[in-house]
Parts: sequence; C-alpha cells; structure tokens
Amino acid sequence: MDSIEAKESKFLSGENRYYVKPSMFDMIPGAPIAYWASDQFVENYKKCIFIDQIAVNTGSQNKPANNDKYVRFVWEVDANRIGPGNKWVIYSKGGESRKYYGNLLYVVDWSNEARSFYKNNPTSNLLKEEYWYEEGITYTKVSSKGTSFRYLPSGCVFDTGGPSIVQFKHNLFYILGFLNSKVCAQYLNIINPTINVQTKDISKIPLLIDKELTEHIEMTVRRCVSIAQDDWDSSETSHHFQSNPLILTKQDKVEDAFKILQNNSKVLRVEMEEKQQNINSHFNKIYGMDTDTSDTVDLKIITPTSAVKELLSYAVGCIFGRYSLDVPGIILSNPTLDRSQYTSIIPDDDNIVLIDDGGQGNDIVYRLVEFIKVAFGEKNLEDNLKFIADNLGIKYNGTARDGIRKYFLNDYYDDHIRTFHKCPIYWLFDSGNDNGFKALVYMHRYTPDLISKMRQDYLLPTLSRYTEQVKYAEGALKIEIQKKIEEIQVYDIAMEKYASVKVSIDLDDGVKVNYAKFQNIENPGSKKKINLLHPLK
Repeated sequence: MDSIEAKESKFLSGENRYYVKPSMFDMIPGAPIAYWASDQFVENYKKCIFIDQIAVNTGSQNKPANNDKYVRFVWEVDANRIGPGNKWVIYSKGGESRKYYGNLLYVVDWSNEARSFYKNNPTSNLLKEEYWYEEGITYTKVSSKGTSFRYLPSGCVFDTGGPSIVQFKHNLFYILGFLNSKVCAQYLNIINPTINVQTKDISKIPLLIDKELTEHIEMTVRRCVSIAQDDWDSSETSHHFQSNPLILTKQDKVEDAFKILQNNSKVLRVEMEEKQQNINSHFNKIYGMDTDTSDTVDLKIITPTSAVKELLSYAVGCIFGRYSLDVPGIILSNPTLDRSQYTSIIPDDDNIVLIDDGGQGNDIVYRLVEFIKVAFGEKNLEDNLKFIADNLGIKYNGTARDGIRKYFLNDYYDDHIRTFHKCPIYWLFDSGNDNGFKALVYMHRYTPDLISKMRQDYLLPTLSRYTEQVKYAEGALKIEIQKKIEEIQVYDIAMEKYASVKVSIDLDDGVKVNYAKFQNIENPGSKKKINLLHPLK
C-alpha cells in the first residue's frame, strides 16, 4: 500500500488525471460519469440511431411464475408436440455465454390454459401476442462472462431471463454482429457495468449503419450463425439434432471418423475466430475506435473421449428407436413405434435392455456391437471396438467388449444424467452397488405393463441364474454372487409391488415428476426405502 507521501506525490504529478467537460456526460443516455470514455465514444451519439427505431426491444417477456409446472427441457416431452399450434413451444431463457446461436434448451407450455394463467396470475406475465414466434435476436439477461447475443429463429417465445429484440425493419444480422463486437461491449460496460443487462441498456447503445459494409458484415454474421447452429445441433440436447457427427463422416473406422471430425472442428473454430476478428475490425472502423479485435468462440471442443461417448449415447438412442440410421432426426418420442422408419437397426422389442445378461447374447454390449457393425461395417469391427474402449476414460482388463461393459456398468448413466441436465430420457433400473440387476428403458416408450414384464422376463431369470451359479462358485466369486442375490431379493420387493400396481407416467409432467414415482418405495422388512431407478445425483 502506498504511503501518504507517495499518494501525495502521485496526486501532485497529475498521473491518471482526467479533464472532462461535465456536459459531455449528457450526450450519453443516462448521463453516466464515464470520465475515461474517449471523445469518439461520445461523438458517435451525435450521428447514431437506436435499436428502438428499427426493431422492437420489448420489455414484455414471458414469465410463467411456476417453472416446475410450465417449463420443460426440449427432450422431456413428445417432440411431435413442440412448435406453434402445439402444447409446447421452444423457449429462450438466456443461459450460458454463447454467441450467434444456441441455448434453446427449453419448451414452455403454450396451451390455452397455461397462457390464461400467465395472463391472469398476479406474479406471471404473458408475452404480448404480437411478439409470439417472431424472428429476432436474444441474449442472456444475467451473465458473469459478458453479454452474448444469439439469432432467435421464428417459432419461439422468450422468457425474462432471455429478453429478445424482434420485428426488425432491416439489418437484423448487421445488428447481431455489432452486438457481439468489442465496440458494443465497451458501450455496455459504460452504460451498465454490472452483470445484469436490462432492455433499457440495449436501447441506449448507439447504432451506426455503414451502407458500404452492410452486405459484407451481414454475410459474415450469417456464416457465424450457421457455424454456431451446426455446432449446437450436433448435440442430442438440441431439438433439431439429426445424427451423430462420427456417423455422418461415412468412414468405416471410428478412429478415421474422429480424425476427420476433429480436423473439421479445428477448421471451423479458426474460421469463426477470423470472422469474429473481422467483425470487430469493421466496427472499430465504423465507430472510429480502437478496441482489441481478438476474441474467443463458443464452439464445443472435441476430444476422443467426448466423441466416443456421444457415439455410444447415439447408439443407445438407435437401440431404443429414438433415432434411426435410416432417417435423420428424432424418430420416436412416444410409445407408438412405427417400424417402417427402421431398416438398418431394428429397435428393441420390449423397451428393456440389460446392461449385463451374463453372456446370453442380448445385453447392451451385444446390441452395441451390432450397431457398430452396421454403422461402420464388419471389416474393422474389432479395431473400432478397441478405439471406443480405449477412449472411454476408464481402465479395464480383458477385451474391448469388457471395457465397454465396464463403462456401461459404472459410468455411462452418470454421463447420461450430466448430458441431459439431470433429466435423463433413458432410465436405469438399478438394484444397487453390487450390480445384481441393471436394465435400461426409454422413458418415452414406457407403458404401465413394463415393470411386470421386466420382472418376469428379466429380473427373476437373472436371480435364477445367480442362484444356480453360486452353487458351484468358490471364494471371492461366491461371496460376490451371494451379494448380488441378496441385493436382487430386496429389490424384488419393490418390483413385485409395482408389477401389480402398473404405474402410469405422463410425458408432459417431465422427467423429475415421473422419475420420482419409482423411488423411495417402502420395504416392510427395513427402514431403508427402495429405489427402482438409479438416483439422480
């Protein structure tokens, strides 16, 4: 800390002293005391227009006031019931820092009953009808990483956490580029130096439209939107997911497919960085400012582990019929299975797949091997399985199949829960830590008789198999099998009860409500309750 003498010396020297006419602050909307702002920063206000002159920077956003009841992740509900005219509509709620496109993770209940509640409930707000489904620009209201702006496609509505600018008369993509520029960031930092950006702050930013550069900037921004959208839609959490990126390379070796994917990703990342720098440079010129043009991009980073885990997740989706190798996009998101959509991989008949069936030849690993064989060809099957097993981030002994099974037994479901934000679409019926019984089902294909079938055709035969095996086992193996038997016997108390109850679920209620129906089941012989499903950590 400087001494009193040192501080006095600095004061008298005039170091870091600013001389500013007070009237200068009046030219900036809100008149912030921004003594460090350059003359050019202020001068731009003399020749600008504002966003409200060419678009609607609406202060009217939707507010359900009960997200648990009215808001879902896009993957929770039937995909066929999403979009204008349906019960659910894509809902922009802000989200993490991401430029140009993305964060469209949610849907909101847009039924007549729900909209009536938003309109009449004193703590809610219904978005004005004139702003429904409008193309525009959306952003995150609160962000510690700086404000980022994204293209909002038509067909959406928006929340208080994701305010939007709609009904552009012209220059939507030009404005989007400017809002994501370093120049705009500098204006926002002075207009509102907090992490909470208000719609009124956006209205105070000066807009300079350079007619000579407009076409070039808009073309550049459209390309940025396209790259960001392809990146967003390459993940299963996007409503517009089409297929797994490794599959789309059309290679017969997973390793070769990964190399192509990784290289393409690097090329797009470099292109995006160059285009963002280009945008920053153009607006420096237009505004007569000298901000740093270097910038970061928000594209996901592809690693061997992330790539193979996404491949396995997609494979599980194909095994259950959510996806098809023959038709792009989400094929099945309700109990009605249309077999005409599948030729290469036929979905599992009863919506039940064991993690380990003891070598019976129909568990998840067996089905996965068949998937890899069809998707990449039989010629390089063993090499492909080894590449997958070696890049799952686990240590294993034995064959590649052993490694993949270990991943499904111990790590797959936690990865699935993480990917789908603790709202998994594939549910793991799990007897416990001793791995006595584990079976996957697809939530959207669930029917009330599923547990009865699972118990009769899978759980009890598994118990019989272990009961027979333990007779001939010795030492540590005998103890291991005995633990599995005891675990299954306790688990079957709940299974038997639910097999007769025939529990129903409603997809509109979302994962958490439906998942809870299978948890905390009373065990007459113990104070400890039984979970049929693996806990959501």
